[in-house]
Amino acid sequence: YRIFKNEFIACLGFVLTAFLPRLYAHSFFNSKDLPFLSTFIIVMLICQIAFEKNKPVWYLLLGLAGAFATSIRAMGIMVIPIVGLFFLFDLFIAFSAKKAKWPVIFNFLIFILSFCAMLYLDWPYLWKAPFHNFKDAFTSLANISWGGTLNFQGKFYPGDKLPLRYFPVWFAITVPEIWLLAGITGLIWV
Repeated sequence: YRIFKNEFIACLGFVLTAFLPRLYAHSFFNSKDLPFLSTFIIVMLICQIAFEKNKPVWYLLLGLAGAFATSIRAMGIMVIPIVGLFFLFDLFIAFSAKKAKWPVIFNFLIFILSFCAMLYLDWPYLWKAPFHNFKDAFTSLANISWGGTLNFQGKFYPGDKLPLRYFPVWFAITVPEIWLLAGITGLIWV
């Protein structure tokens, strides 16, 4: 709604998200992905509000929410480069418009410091050695190997040697057509 200012589109987006069959199925056996998705949606909402209102308190909330999402799944760390890119845009605009750069830098520092502080508080594994343990957790989670095989298009493939077409094919056949069409339309529209 905040992007398009249209209640129908906002409700359609909610319904498509809430009734996506894969999310429903994963809620029965995957205890982290749905909470992470939910918090990530909240993080993106706060991000949009923060950059629209440009008040330090919203960047503080953005850092806190981003850290909370990261404490659920280490992949939440991607909030930092995403938000950092928006700050770079703001800094570029400040330079080109010959405006003060310090408010942008100050807001970025508020975001980073609140993110780091909340991540430290939310994730007890970081308490003894924050940098080392985060690096350890991130690398171990990024390198989980699965020794099984998958039957894909009539051939068996090792789990770590899937063809490049695996993801798009399985995505297309496990997501209903109306969701695919709505998603593609939304991406083009945005």
